[in-house]
Amino acid sequence: MRRPINPVIPYPHEAIQHTRCVLAMTVITLYLSLLKPGTIAGLGDLGTQVHKIERWIERCTDDTQRRLSAGAKRELDRRFRILAGHVDAALTANDDDMKWATWASGLWAGLIFLEDARNTCPLYFRGLHWHNLLKTLTTLCNMLEKEDPRITEIGTRVYEQAA
Repeated sequence: MRRPINPVIPYPHEAIQHTRCVLAMTVITLYLSLLKPGTIAGLGDLGTQVHKIERWIERCTDDTQRRLSAGAKRELDRRFRILAGHVDAALTANDDDMKWATWASGLWAGLIFLEDARNTCPLYFRGLHWHNLLKTLTTLCNMLEKEDPRITEIGTRVYEQAA
């Protein structure tokens, strides 16, 4: 789909686009880092998707390698403090089922952040690697949703709190 030449609602300033892309990739990377290396191998198809996402994240990070402004750092810190509560819940849950749901819902929130970047950040979200990241993460999240349908609701709530 082509973007309109003169959109009705203008895209955000370049610095805001950069911050949104950094936020999306950081959230995805954060939740992927919660998986133990031995766990990924035992996940089968899910583990394959995780490896693909890690590869695309690495490539997309190259596009956003520039210094963040002080305002962007404050904004990201504010959002990360909100997300920290959700990450703590994923780490401290006693029930393995709840740990899994909390982790998967965090990835779902990362998917929404990435969708947000796709829709509002044309200066950064461009190139096949970005679209491959989105496609691969969407596939993983759909697989996780089949395992536990409540992750969509929890993940959307996490996104709304941090957005």
